[in-house]
Amino acid sequence: MRKLLYMLLAALFVLPLFILGCEGKGAGEGEAGDDTTAEVTPGDGDQVTAAAVAGPHLAAFYDTVAQLGFLYHLDSKGQLHFLNFDSGEWDADGEPCPGKGPFDLAAFHDPDSDTWGVLAVDGEGALWHSTKGWDRVAEPVGTKGQYALAAFYDTTYGEPVISTMAPDGKLYVFNGEAWDLVHENVCPGKGPFDLTVFYDKTSDLYWTSVVDSAGKAYDFIAGEWADSGMPIAAKGPFRITGFHDVAADAYLFYVIDGAGNLYVWEGDDWTDVGAKVPGKAPFDLDAFYDPDADAYYVMSIDSAGKVYQFTGDEWTLQY
Repeated sequence: MRKLLYMLLAALFVLPLFILGCEGKGAGEGEAGDDTTAEVTPGDGDQVTAAAVAGPHLAAFYDTVAQLGFLYHLDSKGQLHFLNFDSGEWDADGEPCPGKGPFDLAAFHDPDSDTWGVLAVDGEGALWHSTKGWDRVAEPVGTKGQYALAAFYDTTYGEPVISTMAPDGKLYVFNGEAWDLVHENVCPGKGPFDLTVFYDKTSDLYWTSVVDSAGKAYDFIAGEWADSGMPIAAKGPFRITGFHDVAADAYLFYVIDGAGNLYVWEGDDWTDVGAKVPGKAPFDLDAFYDPDADAYYVMSIDSAGKVYQFTGDEWTLQY
């Protein structure tokens, strides 16, 4: 099934875009605002205020070929934006997604073909792939509301893995043509949810976690939803991100609440790190791991489109 999934998806994500003078990267055909890029580093940035865009839905990922981190943003109207590191502003990328909001966004790098996949899920569960325009690659699930989207590239099996969490607590995976229900068991939390899914290459397994509207986290293990401790005592919406730190062989999870407070999972409970995003709510959160530098980057975007990076004890305005 893994091989079949990759074969079906392969044609979708080999899309030329000219970035860094190289062909074969990006979300779609042509140029995205004549983008030039700079490496995302802690404390770096020109302190430039980006275009005021609503939403927010952030996708951050690491390109292992270019050895750079990249950021996309989808606003509440379905307009995709690419962060131009040269100008420090969001450049509109193609036409708005024709789906029905609310949306969520995910992106990944495929190192085998050196291409990017940029995807959105709409308020009916339809999956859209950005090609400057938008191609609908999966029909709606049916339930209306806020869906959560997660995507990454499995380098061991050579395929993208795309998942969505419906507002009714059902988890789906894209099979190359449609959404498949992962399991009949429904998450017992209160929707809508946010979702993070990543691959642990060391143990050869996928890890799936969600946070619900009450700030309670759940892990999906062997077809069952496992409670992950007490809920976060704050108001939502809550956003979650997680990844595998390969060098430390450890999982790291972060959650941001509706006021911009950041929490880290300490093994048995969520700990408030005491760092509030200084921007304007609502916020979104994403992170990526850089295996070349053995470093990870936790990023947030506010409702004005400003991008902040968590540097260990505070948020630093990047763009």
